[in-house]
Amino acid sequence: MPACVAYGCINRDDSDRRKNGVTFHRFPHCDAERLRRWVINVKRDAWTPVARSRLCSEHFKAECFDRTGQTVRLKADAVPTIFTFPNHLKKKPWSHKPPAARSMPDDNENKPPEDVSNESSYHRHLPSDGHPLPDASSVQRDHPYTTIESSKELKRKRDKTTESLEKCNKKLKVQQQESKHLKQKVDSLSGIIHSLQDKHLISDSCTEMLESTFSDVSKELMKQLLNKKNNKGSEAYPEELRFFAMTLQFYSAKAYNYIRQTFDLALPHPELIRAWYAVNDGDPGFTKPTFLALQACVEDDRKNGKETICAVIIDEMSIRKHVEFVNKMFQGYVDIGNGTINDSTPLAKDVLVLMAVSINGSWKIPLGYFFIDTMTGQERANLVSECFYRLHAVGVKAVSLTCDGPSCHFAMMRTLGADMAVENMRPSFPHPADSSQQVHVFLDVCHMLKLIRNSFADGGILKDKDGNTIRWEHIEKLNSLQESEGLGLKNRLRHARIGWRKQKMRINLATHVFSASVADMLEYCSDHLKLPQFQGCTATVTFLRMVDAVFDLLNSRNPLGKGCKAPMRSTNKDRTMKILDEGDHYILGLKDAAGKPMHAGPRKTGFIGLVASMRSVASIFRELVDCESPVMKYLLTYKFSQDQLELLFSAVRCKGGFDNNPTTQQFKAAYKRLFIRHNIKPGTGECIVHDNTQILNVLEEAANVDRNPAGFSSISTARKCDVIGGAPLQDDHEYKGVPNFMEVSLHKQDAINYITGFVVRILKKHLDCWKCTEALTDTHGKGHPFFALKNRGGLEKPSPSLVTVCVETEKCLQLLLKSSGGKLQQGTGIQSTVSSAVLQNTADKKLFANLESHMFDTSVEENHLHILIKLASRCFTEIRLHHLGKGLKESLMGTHVRKQQMSKLICFEH
Repeated sequence: MPACVAYGCINRDDSDRRKNGVTFHRFPHCDAERLRRWVINVKRDAWTPVARSRLCSEHFKAECFDRTGQTVRLKADAVPTIFTFPNHLKKKPWSHKPPAARSMPDDNENKPPEDVSNESSYHRHLPSDGHPLPDASSVQRDHPYTTIESSKELKRKRDKTTESLEKCNKKLKVQQQESKHLKQKVDSLSGIIHSLQDKHLISDSCTEMLESTFSDVSKELMKQLLNKKNNKGSEAYPEELRFFAMTLQFYSAKAYNYIRQTFDLALPHPELIRAWYAVNDGDPGFTKPTFLALQACVEDDRKNGKETICAVIIDEMSIRKHVEFVNKMFQGYVDIGNGTINDSTPLAKDVLVLMAVSINGSWKIPLGYFFIDTMTGQERANLVSECFYRLHAVGVKAVSLTCDGPSCHFAMMRTLGADMAVENMRPSFPHPADSSQQVHVFLDVCHMLKLIRNSFADGGILKDKDGNTIRWEHIEKLNSLQESEGLGLKNRLRHARIGWRKQKMRINLATHVFSASVADMLEYCSDHLKLPQFQGCTATVTFLRMVDAVFDLLNSRNPLGKGCKAPMRSTNKDRTMKILDEGDHYILGLKDAAGKPMHAGPRKTGFIGLVASMRSVASIFRELVDCESPVMKYLLTYKFSQDQLELLFSAVRCKGGFDNNPTTQQFKAAYKRLFIRHNIKPGTGECIVHDNTQILNVLEEAANVDRNPAGFSSISTARKCDVIGGAPLQDDHEYKGVPNFMEVSLHKQDAINYITGFVVRILKKHLDCWKCTEALTDTHGKGHPFFALKNRGGLEKPSPSLVTVCVETEKCLQLLLKSSGGKLQQGTGIQSTVSSAVLQNTADKKLFANLESHMFDTSVEENHLHILIKLASRCFTEIRLHHLGKGLKESLMGTHVRKQQMSKLICFEH
């Protein structure tokens, strides 16, 4: 979609602009003189228009267009003249003052007029010819060069005037400098903030935050700022000054450097601020910079008309009981944010962490952590209430609380106001800071599914509400059948799923058991294969499918998902609500072998937690999506999972060499590093990464976070090279570009097919998804004739879709070479540019048809189909670039390579 290249113009070639009569026109590359005038009028420094550069019709006068036909064209002499430039690009009109009136003083101005009525007196002034004689004063006025003063006197006056003028100019210059210095003098930080805003060095949200935080700084602090003291460390700077410097430098380093240079203040050097980050507030308790970052995020969302909504997650991780002397004190004791209270404080054995996860965004941020030994439900409730108070104070709307199922958490929810008893279940409690809002309770669905698996496997038998028997034995027999045959029937049931007791903490082992694929295979063995050991497994099949449907609905993470994995929308509310209602009644109707309801037995936590989560997600859906004024278009239930916090724990363990039980000091160091900058890739731990939710950085501007930054070389390559195939987007008959299409010869097709087989071999080593791996090869097709000729049994037979990707990649590479005149492109963005172009060129070719449904199993950013196309294109591009580099080397060396020949001759001759 072309966009207008004019400064400040936001027009793009879309249907809305066309309806409004806006057209887009190419630069006249065929007319050098007019092209130069166009470029001068656009006023873009160091910029040269390319074939895809466009200007919209709003920058031309009406008489520049030829509207005689259906297509709006520019006239042959049309030049853009209408632009909206900022002040520094506009020409300032110079207005010349009119010259001052010059006249000689009239000595007779004060004299009374003569009486000209007297004829005799009138005739006395007439000459003999009857004409009046000129007066002396009039002669002086008509001829100012006439003077009665000497030349020496005039020179003396001129020198005196020149000297006086020089003194005035010096005085004026001094006054201007003093005025400029006075303008730079400030007596409050508010003046600095307003100056930064006038210079457009900080955003509005940063301005408001700085004003609200530092508007009433004391005069003593400003006196120290104005006095240029040679401060050596953080001790010499007051806390307010340190906080101001760190906050401003965090939002804009350019603004901070501008203040230090312009206002001549005693602000710390940026290197010193970086040293302060090393001792930033990462101690136990609520992390203060977290809430500052959340406040900035709230302000940015409000400007976009968006409300900041999040879910609060609480969990704890075991740590090692360990005491060490660090920073002049012993570390390793219980610490809830106020330090070690007394000598009898016990050693900490767990760390309790709270995290906020955005429901309508893609960020998460730890709110604080606490080293604990044991903490009652009442104490946890007080901690959670304080957390909700702090979130409400910065403008964040917290709608849910997620935890797992220990008894202390049930006591915590009971203290907060929630009732988890089945007879009168109310899985919500009033917001501590706003009683009109309800906070809904989630018990982590993955943990609840694991508890249900444990109860089912240990008991062996469950009964549904109709008395039908559900047997764990059926699942064990299916696994035995697959192991004996040596082949699986399209499911992930393995021995590890049956022998789960050795890996109790692995949640994915439970999800693979409660899956529709296992239910389908049980039904197939019973109804089609007629195997006797699977007779009477209908209740087991129904149980597995119901749990699988409920879990998928409570774990949706892709806006484009289908079936039960689809997000909850107003358009599918009937189906989703039906699944939730049926799942609620089915789970509550389950009984043990003795006929006692499972939700009332000793192992009730998993069943109650699953029912509470279903009711909570239904309530949140009605509040945020299915209401009169919805604040969200859909609801992704994966946002309420504890996986986000488990991934943080995994990253902490990764920082310590995957130590499952770090010490308090190790956890504190890892937390501070993750908190300041999240660069550690976590391991899988008890869960895997399913979406792109990132930790909200508190030392980078929250409004300008770019998750996938592009390098300068990549941007330069993409701008210089037109590698997008297809027809022109705008039919402009005056300026025809070079056709952007390349034919591939039969010989090149043979070579590409052969190279694609090598691409398959490389991709198989790097792909973890078995579905994507299967899509690389074609086991049923005949293959290319050249492939059949060269194959001796060890070549990989690529799929037609993969061959198409490689062919399109070759076309883009040829266009790349043609755009540079046959020269190799410089920079690191060639592979990214080509792969993006291939993805766009193949968008309408429906490649890898067997992955059409698989692409909806992951989040939008992790689309496996797009990733597979890009990986294949990048791999093929790398192979071809190595080949092109080798060819260039051989062409440069030519026939003058004599080193090997002469070295051999010399060695043998001597």
